[in-house]
Formats: sequence, C-alpha cells, structure tokens
Amino acid sequence: MSSPETALVLEDQAETREHLLAALSEAFPGVVARGAGDLAEARSFLDGGGLPDLALVDLPDPYDDALYAEAEAFARAKGDYAAFFVTRIGIFPTMLSMGLETFSIALYENRPFLERVLDIYTDWAVAVTRRACQLGFDVYASTDDMAFKSAPFFSPKVFHELVMPRYRRVAAEVTLRRQHHAVHGRPGKPGDRWRAP
Repeated sequence: MSSPETALVLEDQAETREHLLAALSEAFPGVVARGAGDLAEARSFLDGGGLPDLALVDLPDPYDDALYAEAEAFARAKGDYAAFFVTRIGIFPTMLSMGLETFSIALYENRPFLERVLDIYTDWAVAVTRRACQLGFDVYASTDDMAFKSAPFFSPKVFHELVMPRYRRVAAEVTLRRQHHAVHGRPGKPGDRWRAP
C-alpha cells in the first residue's frame, strides 16, 4: 500500500474507532475506561483480565428510581401502541467490555474471571428486568450479539454452559406476556445444535 493509501486507511480506522467508542460509552456506562483523556485514548477496561479490573465496572444503580424515569414516561405515553423494552442481557456487554480478543482468550485461559464479569452484567440485568417489567411495557426484548454473519462467536457447548444458565436467570424475571430474544447471526433450524439439549 502506498503512503497516501495507508494514511487514508488509518484515518478511517481512527474515525470509526472514535465513533464506536462514543456510542459504546453512551450505551454502556463503564465500558470505556474512566479517566481517558479523550476517545482516542480510551480502551476496553478489562484489558488485563485480572481482579483489579473488576473495580472499573461502573454500572448505574439498578435500584435508583431515576434510572427508569424516562422509560416509565415512554411506556405511559404509548397509547394504543405496543411498547418494547429492548436491552442486552450480559454476554454482549461482557464481550464489549473485555474486547473480543481478550474475551476469546479468557474463555479458555481465564474462565473464572470471564464468568465473574458476565455475572456482574447478569446480576445487573436481573435487577433491571425485574423493575422494567413493572413500568408498563408490553414486550421485553433482548438483542445480545453472539455471532458474525459467517459463524457464532463460540461453540454451542460454550453457549449452553456459559450463556444459557444466565439467560434463564434473567428470563425468570420477565413477567410480561411477551418476550423476545433476537440472536443476530445464524438462525436456529430444527435439529440444530444451538437448541437447548
């Protein structure tokens, strides 16, 4: 690649990274390291994969009424329309906070740490789900990403061992008549290995 082409690629990468980090820091408080001078210096806060990194997880208090004020007002104003409460349960926030590479390595080399991070997000999701189901929404929807277009992020075995027990904990709190989980990527088919054993 010539020098001007390289410069354009690097500029595009920096712009994309800045855009993604801005969106992530807004959507997932605590995902981007605290104290980063600007978005160009920000990083996933769980780079090291050690217990000290857990102190950097900074989620909003799920028992604070203020956290739900806008959602409650939205649900009250829905009129004759159905209102969906759309969220992510735990696996995708875990991957975002660790970064895909660190997550993938921890899956096999530091599983207890990965499970602790996942449990932090799942515990938070359980508390939020309990409250969200009391706000007047009609449908609870989860949209965790777990696959590329070409393949899942992990095997069906890992999905059943790591993800399903935590999804069941959250699902047990859903008291709405309708719930939906959208798995982006490979759709399930009859006899598929992704179905619960």
